[in-house]
Amino acid sequence: MLVQADTLDDLRSIAELADGLSILPAFGSDIAKALGISHYPVLISAHGIEQ
Repeated sequence: MLVQADTLDDLRSIAELADGLSILPAFGSDIAKALGISHYPVLISAHGIEQ
């Protein structure tokens, strides 16, 4: 999930760098609230959430 892109060109640049990996724009504050995260950045993986 991409939580910060100021322009559509920013989103396109990240998608190009991701080389086929799905990039989903999302509001970081919504994700943080849903997951109970109080600080950025975080790593969300199959093993859990790490701050």
